[in-house]
Amino acid sequence: MAGPVATLCRSARLRAGLAGLVALLSILAFAGFVGSLSKAIINCAEILGPVTAVFLLALAGCLAMAAFCCRAAVRAGAEADSVSDDSVAPLARSSKPDAEERPSRCRCVSLHLAMTLCGIATIALWVVAAMAVWLTTSTIPSLTGTLKLPGLSKPVHVIHEDQSGMVHIEAEGDLADGYFALGVVHAQLRLWQMHFQRSVGAGRLAEAVGAPALPTDKLMRTLGVYTAAKEASLALPRDAAMAVDSYVSGINAYLATNPPLPVEFVLLGLPRPEPWTRADSLVWAKLMAYDLAGNLNSEITRFRLMARQGLSPERIEQLMPPYDMTQFPVALSPADLGLGGEQFGCDASLRSAATDHAEPLEGRKRGLADGPVAGAADAVSRAAAIVATALRSAAAPRRAAADAAAARRVPESWVSPVGLPGWISGSARDRPPAPRPGVRPDRQFGNLGASNNWVVSGNRTTTGKPLLCNDPHLTLMAPSIWLAVSIKTARGGEIVRLNPTLPDSAADLPVAQVGATFVGLPGVVIGRNSRIAWGVTNTGADVQDLYVMQAPANGSSAAEFYAFEGSNVAYERRTETFKVAGSADVSITVRRSRFGPVVTDNGLFSDLQPAEGQSGAHADMSLRWISLERNVNDTTLAAFLRVGLASDHSEWTAALQDYVAPSQNMIYADVDGNIAYRMTGLVPVRAGRRSGRWPVAGDGQGNDWDWNGFIPFEEMPATLNPPEGFIVTANNRITPPAYKHNITFDWDAGSNGYRAKRITDMVCAGSSGGAKLSAADMRRIQLDSTTYLGRDVAMTVAAKLENSKLTPEAQAGKRALEGWDHSAAVGSTVQTTAVRLFAAMARLAGEETGTDVWGDAMFALRAMRNGDPACQRADGDASCQTYFAKALHNASVADGHPAEWGTPGRHMATFTHQVLGKSPLGCLADRTVGHGGDFSTVNVGHSKLSDPAFPQTAGPSYRQVVDLASPASSLFLNPLGQNGNLFSKHYDNLVRDWAEGEYLPMTTVAGSSDRDETQTMTSN
Repeated sequence: MAGPVATLCRSARLRAGLAGLVALLSILAFAGFVGSLSKAIINCAEILGPVTAVFLLALAGCLAMAAFCCRAAVRAGAEADSVSDDSVAPLARSSKPDAEERPSRCRCVSLHLAMTLCGIATIALWVVAAMAVWLTTSTIPSLTGTLKLPGLSKPVHVIHEDQSGMVHIEAEGDLADGYFALGVVHAQLRLWQMHFQRSVGAGRLAEAVGAPALPTDKLMRTLGVYTAAKEASLALPRDAAMAVDSYVSGINAYLATNPPLPVEFVLLGLPRPEPWTRADSLVWAKLMAYDLAGNLNSEITRFRLMARQGLSPERIEQLMPPYDMTQFPVALSPADLGLGGEQFGCDASLRSAATDHAEPLEGRKRGLADGPVAGAADAVSRAAAIVATALRSAAAPRRAAADAAAARRVPESWVSPVGLPGWISGSARDRPPAPRPGVRPDRQFGNLGASNNWVVSGNRTTTGKPLLCNDPHLTLMAPSIWLAVSIKTARGGEIVRLNPTLPDSAADLPVAQVGATFVGLPGVVIGRNSRIAWGVTNTGADVQDLYVMQAPANGSSAAEFYAFEGSNVAYERRTETFKVAGSADVSITVRRSRFGPVVTDNGLFSDLQPAEGQSGAHADMSLRWISLERNVNDTTLAAFLRVGLASDHSEWTAALQDYVAPSQNMIYADVDGNIAYRMTGLVPVRAGRRSGRWPVAGDGQGNDWDWNGFIPFEEMPATLNPPEGFIVTANNRITPPAYKHNITFDWDAGSNGYRAKRITDMVCAGSSGGAKLSAADMRRIQLDSTTYLGRDVAMTVAAKLENSKLTPEAQAGKRALEGWDHSAAVGSTVQTTAVRLFAAMARLAGEETGTDVWGDAMFALRAMRNGDPACQRADGDASCQTYFAKALHNASVADGHPAEWGTPGRHMATFTHQVLGKSPLGCLADRTVGHGGDFSTVNVGHSKLSDPAFPQTAGPSYRQVVDLASPASSLFLNPLGQNGNLFSKHYDNLVRDWAEGEYLPMTTVAGSSDRDETQTMTSN
């Protein structure tokens, strides 16, 4: 009979064997799990690498311990059995164990405890693995089988291509079913992104992520963006309203199925999303308009330089120089606009001649606009005086020299704000109208000064038909801003029948569209249908004005009233309450004047407010912006929906009459061989002598403060089939000086026309002397990384820096720049040197502008060539040669070795997740890849000049090359991936293709792979 020791050891043997089996299975399962998450583990190597190693070592240790315990337990059990079989008297067995039995018992007890701990560890690992598996599987919806969704008239088939993730929607019914299915697809692939966008626009982001989101929420509620979206949703024409309602119905039908929620909802502990509404869609269009309207920041920057830094208007003009029409292209010639003269074509001399000839008119326009003019009591001067009065108690003396210099150059009303130090916070900024902390929250989509589109007519192409290209440049986000989709329906149906720009017969015709869709909105924004193609770039039209409000008279409260036309007028006031995750609710009061919301309340736009703890009141400023105008029905979405259904130029033009904001450069081509350009959007006509470059007084005095309507649609810049046979826009100046209306005075601020010039040069070189351009040539242009900025930097080095004044290291850097081919492609070491040098020059004006980096290219280059007072302050050499030589030395020796552009640690493109990217989990969601270029290259690669690693955070957010000779042969690419679910294989499968310049077929026909995922949506 076995004794207690033998029983204990047999238990240890059993546990050891069981634990060994479990540990072995755990190793195999965990290895498979690690394999399935290998991408995440690689991306989060610093965090998950050690954790994974510890897990595997623990499991391996358990397996080894199990084997050892099993062997030891067998031996201990055998010893115990031999003891129990001896002929020992019961009295002896009941006494204390003897010396032989004690080691066996101790050994078995130790093994028992060890195996128990090993088992617990193994179970813990299984629990962790199970939770991770659950996160990776239960948060991704099924894209196969049948999905029953009430609201469809006929079945819709959705194909997700296995290799690319490209989505094809094929509806057996009409376009309403197509938009319904698009809503479902957007929700399946990008539900978190849609929820995030809605939360931003509604000012409810703090409900999800807490207090850090309050500044953004306050801005959105102050502007009243969501209220404006609601108003726009009620103003939609019937065809657009039906399209939006179909899309919204698709989203809500999908949400009603209780689908899996993306991992972001789980990690943030958020409830299921609320039903979708029209306003939820339209608010994203409003936010895009806000992001792409940059004049607000330009006005604040100019005013800050005057008030905070004490700079004269002349110096500000040097720091923020206007577009140089003698060096960079103007998209349209006077002949294009019916103003006479010759077409520009490829002859740059004609462009310069037209500019010189028209300069008197442009000069008069600028003279009227730009004030301040000595002795003129215009709205700009009055605004400055209002600020000076409001802040007089906070004023302190400035340098006498600066005051004297300012007094010599500007009227008295402009001198007083110079004595206001410290109430505007200075912070880093890379380029003048880029967003600055303290001025406005970061744009959702980043650099407004970057996008390319161009179209070439058949007389310059190998096929005899047009080629159209587009690549909008926005912030590199994760997930991608766009979703590439094709939509085919058997007929247009009621949506088409209600469209006033189309004939009634079109309702019975099939619809086929393919291109880039905005998540949260119906329709194809950029793309093609079976007959036409279109593309967009941002115009940068000035559609925003800041008004400095005058304090009321008779001792009335400035919090409740403002002075206008000699009377006290009450502000509209409302209370906004914010729910904040993890904190108490927060309430603010929002005021609105006749111009628009007061944007200087509640800690917003801190550059226009006194510093914390400083005495003196700040001047109230109101924002007037076209997208918030109460007397304007914003029907922009209707325009985009109608563009996608147009079949010729007249229908396309008619569709664009409904476009409001943001102003865009729309290019067009069709299968009949036509090419065209039209600027879209409402642009205000400003009264009197005002340009819109500076904040102005909102007191209603004089005749120079108001908007006198908008530029008529028929007078907006446009051209059809220009004789030169091509149209190029890249945020460069659109109109020649002879054009009678002012679109903006900040054309392409910061990029200065480099991309437009390079595209024009390549189009002209490829289609001159009998040569013709092909689709492959268009692709080559789109991927070109030749840097004209780098070329100008290198030429300036060669012309201005003598070897005798350079260190040996700087001389080596100069030789490298002189022998450079000006390629900013991945791997270029000279590009790194050139950018380092430019970044040093961008720091030149830091002290006087109150910033770390002032990256206006024209200012920096002119300082390098001609000298600048900032160099006198920096090095005592106004010619800038000393500063320039030191900068070249430092650029040549930085890091102690050549650094290759677009490699780890130097200009890596980063796709950042909207929320997780700011957390330790960013490594799970963010993606980084090497990329070339700089802000002057066609294949743009914006660099953060204040960071020595020059990270790229903005770039081509979508690419397309459309061949109108064979539309089905067209190409496009959506960067990063189609699926927004972190653990989908289509989350980041396209990031390498994007970096290496690969494309996908831009077709409405799905591929034939048997691995494609197909889902049928039906109402029953």
